[in-house]
Amino acid sequence: MTREYAYPLNLPIGSRAFQFGVRDHMIRRAFLYLLAALISSGTVVAGSAESASHALLHGIWRHQTLQQFADGKLVRSQDVPDGSTMQFNADGTWTLTTARSKSSGTYRWLKSATIETIIVQSDIPAQIGFVGKKQINVDSKSLRVTVVYDEDGMRAFQQRDDGTRPKEMRVLSTFERVR
Repeated sequence: MTREYAYPLNLPIGSRAFQFGVRDHMIRRAFLYLLAALISSGTVVAGSAESASHALLHGIWRHQTLQQFADGKLVRSQDVPDGSTMQFNADGTWTLTTARSKSSGTYRWLKSATIETIIVQSDIPAQIGFVGKKQINVDSKSLRVTVVYDEDGMRAFQQRDDGTRPKEMRVLSTFERVR
């Protein structure tokens, strides 16, 4: 009598080992299909800490302080008392509302702590279409957003009285969660 063997398990058909092997193989295969579906749908993201910080960004944030550093030196530090807020939504949109203006646009994560923003609407027409990169440090209560302008980015700013500009400007904004 010849035995039939089932591929890929190479176990004799009808044997007890075959029955358990098929079941285990089917469970393993179903798990892999489920995992593939979750990954392709974006439900599973590598690095749970990374996805947690991404989710923490969503919400409304009240602007607290603004600090500017030119070539590494603090040149301006101020509280922001006007009730300015920044809102980040899960759909990749954001809105900034100040006492004097409003702007909005889109954002996307470039790496774990950096987003790219695009201004789509603004009360200041020259800002529309501007693409910026922001370093994000967020927890459940506070948000720190750092924007770094290199020498090319500094051309958008007014020159000093002596006609020069800093080689680099860092702007650090701190926010507290509203909701």
